[in-house]
Amino acid sequence: MHHSYIDRGMYALQLKRFLKLFPRENMHFITFEEDFMGRKQQTIDNLLEFLDLAPADLQIEKHANATSLPKSKFLNELHYKPTLFRSLAKKIIPSYEMRRRISRYIRRKNEKPAVFEKVGEGLRRQLIDRHFKNDINELQTIIDRDLSAWLK
Repeated sequence: MHHSYIDRGMYALQLKRFLKLFPRENMHFITFEEDFMGRKQQTIDNLLEFLDLAPADLQIEKHANATSLPKSKFLNELHYKPTLFRSLAKKIIPSYEMRRRISRYIRRKNEKPAVFEKVGEGLRRQLIDRHFKNDINELQTIIDRDLSAWLK
């Protein structure tokens, strides 16, 4: 269960562990889709207020760490795995900074956006009914929020 997606999706179960150690009034709950993606600025403002921090002008539209896939698996392996080519590159280009720039250039040129299929409605319904329904209902109570959209 250590790497189980289902186990990590049991938010109520995880929060109950924290609630045994910390008072609820020390917690501020944010949902990713509704709060952070739907109302970023308002969510950040509310969080800063909760933390008793001054309002801040943050760059919240920056996209970082986007998922990508290699265009060429061969080039990707050549780039990341220890090979004779990499050993030679270290000897030919002794500057770490220059090797890093070249590496970033190769990585950018060899990546394409990752496109993942959405979970089918049948599987989604099955996962909710079999695994998540009770946890979502319990989570609603813990965070005092309507999460009925998660059950659909």
